[in-house]
Order: sequence, then structure tokens, then C-alpha cells
Amino acid sequence: SFHVTGVQTCALPIYVAHLFPHRLARWCLERIFIMNRLDYFSPEKAQRVLLWHWGKEGAGAKFTMALGSALANHNRAVHVSAARESDLARDLHDQTEITSTSVSIFNGDKTKISGKLSAALALLKLPRLGFDFKSIRDEFQPDLHLCSFQSIWDLAALPVLKNSRQPYILCLHDAIDRKS
Repeated sequence: SFHVTGVQTCALPIYVAHLFPHRLARWCLERIFIMNRLDYFSPEKAQRVLLWHWGKEGAGAKFTMALGSALANHNRAVHVSAARESDLARDLHDQTEITSTSVSIFNGDKTKISGKLSAALALLKLPRLGFDFKSIRDEFQPDLHLCSFQSIWDLAALPVLKNSRQPYILCLHDAIDRKS
């Protein structure tokens, strides 16, 4: 475990999270509160969870869907914010148990030069993304904010989270230095 701005967080092996998303949901709701002795906020009070992942493709979409479904199966109201035209946005469109909102990140394929340029220019739109995130948060009124898979785009959410009274969890993946 490690400290980030005074809040103790801890690393959970990613393979455990992928194999047992229901256990991850319970772990997220219990472990962070125990470690930080948040007596004023218990896991039972986290009835409305705002979950977000703004990556376009990859494991983040699967992980976020599994976590959102597990939280919903634990009788939590879950709302997910996903990048428009992402794998996660498509997966959310095909189900009914989780509400969602898509946000604009960048257009294009990041493996091509034009997509890389679009992504770089999209960094200038971080304030707009923060405004969109705040609007989603204000409309959903979560008890807990949960970033399931961090990316550069989450910089837009940090000022909103800092000014919020509700707790937040930022899941950091592959935080362990692996020697090959």
C-alpha cells in the first residue's frame, strides 16, 4: 500500500480483479474505508456510485463493465461515464442494468499519426471534459466516485473531485515495477 495526498490506498493484483469482479466490488467498498478510518462514511452509505473510464479500448472497458455489474448486483445504483465511440460505450449500450453517459475525448485511431495528433490536441480540451464530468456528477449525485482504470484524461476529473464532499477511489493498475 502507499499514500496519495494523505489518503492511504492499496494495490490489488489485476488478475484477482479480472477473475473475481464481485470480490473487487466488495473490496473497494470495504478496504478503503477501513484503511482510512472513514467513520463518517461506511460502505453501506455508498448506494450511488459514479464509475468512469475514459480509455478508448483495451482491458479497461472489460474491467469497468465487470466492476459496474458487480456493484449493481450488490444493490448499488451505478452510473458510468465512458469515452464516446469506445469499447466501454458500446458495451454499455448493449445492456440495461447500468445507466451511462458518453463524453468526447478525441477522434481517430491512436496507432496512426492523425490519431496521435488528435489525442495530443484533445489535451487542450481537458477543462471541457472536467465541466462534462461535473455535470454528470451533479445530475447523478453519487455517494462515491470510482475511477476504474486511470488514464491521462482523468486529470480533468481531479479538480471536480477535490471540491467534492464525497469520497473517491482511483484504481491504479500495474503499479508494481516488474523486472523482466
